[in-house]
Amino acid sequence: MRRKRGFEALRRPANLAFMDRTRFEPARLTVRLGAVAANYRRFVELCTPARVAGVVKADGYGLGAASVAQTLAHAGCDTFFVARLSEGIALRPLQPVARIFVLDGVYAEDASAFIACRLIPVLNSLPQIEVWSAAARSQKMQLECAIHLDTGMNRLGLAGEERATLSAEREHRLRDL
Repeated sequence: MRRKRGFEALRRPANLAFMDRTRFEPARLTVRLGAVAANYRRFVELCTPARVAGVVKADGYGLGAASVAQTLAHAGCDTFFVARLSEGIALRPLQPVARIFVLDGVYAEDASAFIACRLIPVLNSLPQIEVWSAAARSQKMQLECAIHLDTGMNRLGLAGEERATLSAEREHRLRDL
């Protein structure tokens, strides 16, 4: 049997019926913010002394980042993760004293926005580490960051070769952070 490649592999098999949207009933989602707060407090209880953060990327996974973040903050959460710079910028006025990490990391053209909005990049590559180090040098101050190591999903984070380079050159590459 010949294996399909490229776009040919993406074609829907003829024997599968097209999913007609008119056959679906409307759905309703009830978000219980009290349950979100209770879950956060339970995680804190279970994880102490480790810190617990709220992940509110993708508009709080569709639940509303603003309301979820506010609920978590009232429950004691002071650290949040978002995926993109734009999400961090939108969250900052709603959480003026929180630590806000941006999972996509930082790029040279965005470094000043990170600094102005007090956002913390999660650095995913050696070039991102260099961008943030250069920003720290230009500001003449240490800037907070997190370094993400790829643990096998091959999505974000320093892969094996970059981890080895960082480990061998850590004093040089991390001295300004």
